[in-house]
Amino acid sequence: MKKIIISILLIINVFIYANNDINSIIDNFHGFVGIYAKEFNTNKILISTNVTKNFTPASVTKLFTLFSAYEILGLDYTYKTKFYYENGDFEVKGSGDPTLYPADLHNIIKTLVEENNITEINNIIIDDRLFDKKEFFGKGWMWDDANPFINAFTIKNIRPGNLSPEDINEYMFNIIKKSFEDLNVKVNGELKMKYISSKKVPFYIHKSKTLYEILQYMVKNSDNEIAEHIFRTVGTKFLKKGTINNSIAALINLTKKLFNYGINDFTIVDGPGLSRYNLVSPDLVVQMLEFMYKKYGDKFLNILSYSKADGTINGRFNFDVWAKTGTMTGISGIAGFLKNKNGKIIVFSLFENNYLKAKVDAKSFENRILEFLYNYSE
Repeated sequence: MKKIIISILLIINVFIYANNDINSIIDNFHGFVGIYAKEFNTNKILISTNVTKNFTPASVTKLFTLFSAYEILGLDYTYKTKFYYENGDFEVKGSGDPTLYPADLHNIIKTLVEENNITEINNIIIDDRLFDKKEFFGKGWMWDDANPFINAFTIKNIRPGNLSPEDINEYMFNIIKKSFEDLNVKVNGELKMKYISSKKVPFYIHKSKTLYEILQYMVKNSDNEIAEHIFRTVGTKFLKKGTINNSIAALINLTKKLFNYGINDFTIVDGPGLSRYNLVSPDLVVQMLEFMYKKYGDKFLNILSYSKADGTINGRFNFDVWAKTGTMTGISGIAGFLKNKNGKIIVFSLFENNYLKAKVDAKSFENRILEFLYNYSE
């Protein structure tokens, strides 16, 4: 009996010491901190600090883009960009696909030219009306940042610089024109931006990879351009037009229904997390993570960056962590899952805002928190 009592006292002392240690780590961080961590299977709360306070999440925002895409678009969704050839005009109806590469475009044009023995093209017509053309950039994006440009018809890995929407269209025209000229086809006409009827029959429909594959690339590479295009696509599917407000409405509709978080409880205004208007709580993030893992299992877990294989946390931890990170000036965060030394799955959300030291200090702080969670045992 005496041995049992001593063992219990030792466990209690270790528990108290561990919690004092983690509280000291949190208290000594010079910034605004929010942490929520719990055992996935038992709901036992391990750390709870400012869990209902809102924080700017930076690229952790992409988890919300992922969430809304899963629920509204579906994992098998594909973008379909339509190409037409009529009366000597080459026409493109944009689908919002952020993964159409220059090589894809060139091969499409090459097929058209070779199959129809084309030597001349009249006008190049682009229909980019699927997304609101006034919303070329996201809400709250800094004018002096290297922001992606958002358009219903875009070509991946083309970096035209700080151009206006009108200049971008001209830029896209020149890319298409050069593809024809490289095949010895003369372009006689000009760029025309006009509506293309969906009743017209295209000569080719370019299908993207599945949304699941696109999201996997987006998360592991933290691709801002893809994230914003998917965010706008969600709005298009939800309310038939790719506007920022429609995308916001789609997300709020989901969070209100599933987590009872409404319009006054959080703010997400873009897909990649470039906006400082974004505000979310650790509690909302953990609820969302739990929902996604319960519903999709490894189909969700494997899309996140993995500490032992790929993405933004590859090599950062020597134990199993699946997560999304975020970093901006004075902002850092990480949210996801880890497997502790006893094999238990821990779901966590961790944010640091308003700190003045280098981001390496914030990442070091996060590492210490996750190491505590990994080593924690009853």
